[in-house]
Amino acid sequence: MMSFISYRLKARLRHGLLAAIAMALTTSGGAAIAQVPDLIENNLLAELIQVDLYLGRQMPEGETISDEDFETFIDTEITPRFPDGLTVWNASGRYQNASGTLIAEPSNVVRLVFLDTQANEAALMEVIQAYITQFEQETVMVLVDEDVTVEFVPAIEATPVPAIFTE
Repeated sequence: MMSFISYRLKARLRHGLLAAIAMALTTSGGAAIAQVPDLIENNLLAELIQVDLYLGRQMPEGETISDEDFETFIDTEITPRFPDGLTVWNASGRYQNASGTLIAEPSNVVRLVFLDTQANEAALMEVIQAYITQFEQETVMVLVDEDVTVEFVPAIEATPVPAIFTE
């Protein structure tokens, strides 16, 4: 148990050191380049994690992103990067924008469950940036749960009833 705790601590220290190195490398001539957030703590042993993307459907000029445009985004941006599946549901979002105005807007939540790998984290960041760019969003809220248990439960075959009970 102690070696596991020590390993997790060392992994967190390595993770922090790598983040510091990345930050140092992203400064050029005194001007900082925008940082890509490290949303997921990538473990050496891949585990399944759950990520929920909260995607607002209102554009800056008040126009609502159509269902057709949203479905096209799911089909062209998310599904190719996460072909094992996803779940989408409707939501009513509320947030305070950069100018301090309270905004209420229709939203969708996209739930993904995938292996905790750097490649998947990069794919996730591509999806987020594509949504922000395509639909002129200020931000996308991302909820990451690295402590999930996932099971796929098969159908249970019915036990045959002995003939003596069916007569």
